Amino acid sequence: MLAIAGCGGSGNGENGIAKESPSAAVRAAQAAVAKASSVHVAGIAHSAGSTVSLDLHIASGRGATGTVSEQGLSFKLIEVGGKVYIYGSPAFYSHFGGSAAAKLFAGKWLQASASAPEFSSLTSLTNLQALTGKLFEHASALRYGGLTSFEGQRALRLQETAHGGEILLATHGSPYPLLVAKSGSEGGRITFTEWGRPVALKAPAGAINVSELQHS
Repeated sequence: MLAIAGCGGSGNGENGIAKESPSAAVRAAQAAVAKASSVHVAGIAHSAGSTVSLDLHIASGRGATGTVSEQGLSFKLIEVGGKVYIYGSPAFYSHFGGSAAAKLFAGKWLQASASAPEFSSLTSLTNLQALTGKLFEHASALRYGGLTSFEGQRALRLQETAHGGEILLATHGSPYPLLVAKSGSEGGRITFTEWGRPVALKAPAGAINVSELQHS
């Protein structure tokens, strides 16, 4: 349902997953992701008639920074210190708040609690465990599809024919997912690269607190 591209982890030797069963290979990938400190996520996912584009640098357990776009409406996103910060385009603010909001918030960041229910869909995108967990929802149905190459890396292909998808796992270094893809209206493609590369997270100055606006 998604697509993921990832760099290899520490070391360049074979990690042995090519000799494992699909379920064992998936468990190895899950363990590698659980230990990962960061990753760069980029791609497109389709769901319920909506198309979401992501370009995020995620620091596991600390937050994320990047851009998100849904149906052509894009915004910058930073999550850090338990807060979510959003910087939308004029079209974004106008769509959700009207022309008055577009004028009021033009050139400004909005701030809200990361635990607020209305932002749960965003924080599910910035949570590395939650995001990658979706990749293995149908792991029990995966079948061995041989070895291949993906963006210069050797990979093990696992196919999930019932939903028209596949997963590629790195066969050298840490067995990170390289590609998970699904076709159709509920499919998409997301790449995960730069595993373990440091991510700088900093809250923007002068952000407008959304909760204060709601209670004013």
